[in-house]
Amino acid sequence: MNASTAGDAIAAVRFAQQHNIRLVIKSTGHDLLGRSSGSGSLSIWMHSFKEITIFENFTARYEHNDYYQGPAARIGTGLVAYEVFEATKKKGLRVLGGTCPSVSIGGGYTSGGGHSLLSTKYGLSADNVLEWDVVTASGQRVTATPSQNTDLYWALSGGGTGVFAIIISVVVKAFPDGIISSAAITFNA
Repeated sequence: MNASTAGDAIAAVRFAQQHNIRLVIKSTGHDLLGRSSGSGSLSIWMHSFKEITIFENFTARYEHNDYYQGPAARIGTGLVAYEVFEATKKKGLRVLGGTCPSVSIGGGYTSGGGHSLLSTKYGLSADNVLEWDVVTASGQRVTATPSQNTDLYWALSGGGTGVFAIIISVVVKAFPDGIISSAAITFNA
């Protein structure tokens, strides 16, 4: 099923529940362990969720007077890394992403932890999540933050891809753009 709205994702969850069908969530289809496919399952394709909003000054207030104020990006789960990098670069910003440019930052990459060349400076991608916009297994659309739907927020922040909810979008911290250098060495036996 090609979902193009959150309502489509909600309808898919309810249909799968009513008919006791395994549900598989796929944003780009990248999955080293093959979890984005399943024989006899209802596959929800999330690649149509291509919206990105870049905030120059996003404010997130949480319980206990903790808050974040600074640049951020709301990334639709269908956007792949190179699309996000191009959009944030135009604003002089960057977000964490992997070395493979066709992985979904708002989908499995971040909910799976999200290692990056910049992880030693900024942490994992999951460490930079400000909020998740998701459809739960009960078919409800909710926002998860450190102070709202907290169990879901922490489960999604590195707990695994396609396990806890269908991700519509994620808001992550953004950082000033700059030069990155890397090198690789390979030995063939």
